Amino acid sequence: KADQSAYRAMLTAAKGLVRTQFNDISDNADQIVREFRTRMVESGLFQDRFAGGKFSEYLFQRHADQDRRPGPDRTRLLLEESQLFIEAAHACNLRLSQMRAPLPGEKPAAAEPAEA
Repeated sequence: KADQSAYRAMLTAAKGLVRTQFNDISDNADQIVREFRTRMVESGLFQDRFAGGKFSEYLFQRHADQDRRPGPDRTRLLLEESQLFIEAAHACNLRLSQMRAPLPGEKPAAAEPAEA
């Protein structure tokens, strides 16, 4: 059950990122992963400055392994990988929101004041 919950959490995070470019994404896991690969990974938007594409591979590997029966050690590893993927998705979403142009009538986001 933990394995499936972690996988669903990764799909939800991936879908949220895809939705920034493709609002009509379905709940179909194959479509989410395919669109995530195309729109976020192949475009370089999901690349981590230090880890590269490592975090996206966690989703791709888990998605490819649908018939798994993980033991406790493998489940623990998947939970850790899903947490790292979700953190990377949050970081990517932040980068995307900073790159987004303001909508008509919307003020540009103010820059954070520098700390002394």
